[in-house]
Amino acid sequence: MKRLFQIAVLAALTQAGPLRAHDGPHGPLILADVQRAVRDGQVVAITLTVTGLDADHTVTIADFAALGARAAPLPAPVPVTFATDATVRVLLTFVNTPPDIFTMGIDFGPDGQGAVVVIPTPAHAPD
Repeated sequence: MKRLFQIAVLAALTQAGPLRAHDGPHGPLILADVQRAVRDGQVVAITLTVTGLDADHTVTIADFAALGARAAPLPAPVPVTFATDATVRVLLTFVNTPPDIFTMGIDFGPDGQGAVVVIPTPAHAPD
């Protein structure tokens, strides 16, 4: 039975149509990792590490957003180059109590947008 399965898979692979490549990005340009997220009242302070994954392209962080929150403006756009970590601190002020888990959008200007999941801990919680 195993041998028949192997033959069927081999036949399907050899009879498949031609594979076509396409231009443009083939994967993510960055890797974003939330290092720390602390909730104090209606403010969530987030420390984010962003790493560039494309040797041919530098992306620039322009802004952040979360539903029901206002992000403090960045002092300047943050360039993210290949194989280099950029540490960014973000302050989100929520209209109401911040949720226990939420998605924060990252705006990369003309390069599009991305998102990270944020799970804040209370400000006075032990590390």
